[in-house]
Amino acid sequence: MCIVLSKQGHDDLCAVCKHTGELLLCDCCSLVYHLSCLQPPLAIIPSGFWMCPKCKAKHTNSPVQPWNGQLKVSQNQQKASKEDEKKRLIRRSSELKKERILLETKAKQLNDAITHQLEAKRELNDSFKKTESTIEQLKSFLSLVNSSPSTTDSNQPPPSPATTAAPLTPPIGAPSS
Repeated sequence: MCIVLSKQGHDDLCAVCKHTGELLLCDCCSLVYHLSCLQPPLAIIPSGFWMCPKCKAKHTNSPVQPWNGQLKVSQNQQKASKEDEKKRLIRRSSELKKERILLETKAKQLNDAITHQLEAKRELNDSFKKTESTIEQLKSFLSLVNSSPSTTDSNQPPPSPATTAAPLTPPIGAPSS
């Protein structure tokens, strides 16, 4: 019967040449081998379950036992790895949701600020148009005053406010008729 060892239970030196290096681990015992030290030498590392020549010799006459030790460890490691990845993805998803909420809040604040600025701009434009209109009215009034014939003599005192005619244009801010 083959007992599967964990990787910590293997030797550090090749069973043939007694040197270190890239060593192939036997899945049944603690022996390790360089690919070139095996007979026949191997060109690549075999995939899956591998037995060294000594274990093969021991097990050639024994019935084949289903092997599941290393695979079970791999499945457990894979499951743990998937669980870790799932936890990491859930954490990242939560972080992204928080970031999205913050960005949406900032976008709303910016949108409100833009709306406020557009309203202020509209009010300034309206005020500017009213001011321009008032300036045009004042220019018309001044041109009318400057172009009217003078009825006063230079020796005569200026007319009193009581005798002065009413202005042709309404004062600023007064409703026009």
